[in-house]
Amino acid sequence: MAALTAGALTLSACGGSGGGVDDGAANGEPDAELATAGMSEEGIIDGGEVKVLITQGIFSLDPARMQTPNFGSQGGFLQAIYDTLFYVDSDTNTVMGSIGEALEPKDDTCGVWDMTLKDGVDFADGTPLDAAAVEAHWLRVQDPDTASPQATKLEGVTFEVVDDQTMTITLDQNNCDFDRTVATGLGFVPSPTAVEEAGEEYGDDPVGAGPFTVDSWNRSANELHLVKNETFHTEGQPHLDKISFITASNTATVVDSLIAGEYQLTDNGWTSTAVDDALAGGLGVQLRRPSGGFSLQFNQQKAPFDKVCARRAFSHALDPVAISEALSQSELMSVPLETIFTEDSEFYDETIAFPGYDLEAAAEEVKECEDQDNPLTFSITASPGNDQTTAEYLASRLNEVEGFDVTVDVITYEEAYTTIFQNRDFNINAYPGGQRFYDPAPLFVDWFHSEGATNITGYASEEMDSLIETAQTTPVETERVAAWQEVARLWAEDVPTWGYMENRQYFLFDEDLAGVYPVNDAQNLLLTQGLGYTELD
Repeated sequence: MAALTAGALTLSACGGSGGGVDDGAANGEPDAELATAGMSEEGIIDGGEVKVLITQGIFSLDPARMQTPNFGSQGGFLQAIYDTLFYVDSDTNTVMGSIGEALEPKDDTCGVWDMTLKDGVDFADGTPLDAAAVEAHWLRVQDPDTASPQATKLEGVTFEVVDDQTMTITLDQNNCDFDRTVATGLGFVPSPTAVEEAGEEYGDDPVGAGPFTVDSWNRSANELHLVKNETFHTEGQPHLDKISFITASNTATVVDSLIAGEYQLTDNGWTSTAVDDALAGGLGVQLRRPSGGFSLQFNQQKAPFDKVCARRAFSHALDPVAISEALSQSELMSVPLETIFTEDSEFYDETIAFPGYDLEAAAEEVKECEDQDNPLTFSITASPGNDQTTAEYLASRLNEVEGFDVTVDVITYEEAYTTIFQNRDFNINAYPGGQRFYDPAPLFVDWFHSEGATNITGYASEEMDSLIETAQTTPVETERVAAWQEVARLWAEDVPTWGYMENRQYFLFDEDLAGVYPVNDAQNLLLTQGLGYTELD
């Protein structure tokens, strides 16, 4: 169970713990200077605008509709509109409060939790952000008519509003990581007044308590423009006058656009040399090394990947070293994934790794699939840019192995949400491209539990569910580490997803931008109220 500290972060220019920083740059390791670049708020002056390039089309501003809380997908603009109740400090791996004051279990069983909110926080429409507002939002998430992707996180959970600032939460299953679940998926709360008035149309005209409010939203251009919330709950913030979120239309020119000053921030450069090019072009670069990596998701609701022989054949047929060398010319970024946890992670175990490159083993698994009348004929679904390049390379390599017949299906970023998340219309997909983390909770739950919020593969294993539930109910840290290691070991054996290359966590930004402090594990979420410039033109 992560400790919880109330209050805002004190930002500094020194590195922290948590597995994200390595002091040497050899062998592709990010150094301490890159790992902490841009984090400090020191010297920030008020004013200015930041234009953020993101990866996903903007389809709703309703947090109940949120699928992925990553900064470059939906989390960035939702945090700007709503702020968040709690967040995970990626350096200290502790849960901290923004709107929230405390979130703690009543005892070591972790079945009942008390949540306390800060006093005096209001939504932009003047409605108090109190315990009743949180309850209203979470009840709406639970409502089947809402069809919220986050509903599984609150399944069977009940709430009791004790007073304006306090709520007691009773879980249907004990969970010592519930504070992390709230921080990484349930912290964006809308005004209940606005929700009631707008009904089903709420996502078109949102009202939050975040550092910014909506100025305009151009749906066809995928551009969302926000302005400073003058009534934001923290004095002296936000620093910026405006922040905009824009879906990248030309992924090949992202870094050039930042260097030219057309945009000021992104967490995805879309090319294998984006970080190197950004450094050469004088941009600010923040680079960290989480566990996990770039991955492919196997759809286990249809053939051939409903059979483990197909997933293991795929894994044995491909060489991560060759993939890294072929797809990336960056010494910082081109690192094959050898183990699920990095060496400096408290969860590290060198024996927990995906099935290795072994053509003889691949042939045995192909034969097993043939015996089960399960031919390895499939497509890899990918979006333009890096994902497409990766998919085409993998298909070419697999088609050289007897028993594989592989094609590539290219879809736009705008189509990705409907095709992959809603319709699950794929065999393998390379979107959203990575499964990176510092702590397994709650991401392993989202990815691998049969009812996980972002389990887009349809993977369902009673053994996995049981291992996850054991890990969640273990309050002793050493036992908790061992329990999550067993979850990762089964991930490697069942291969519901397959990792092949380390996926570095990074931001590229204007050299005068500061307050770039990532939170919520490796989701790359930023507290946008802390962003600002040290110099303005």
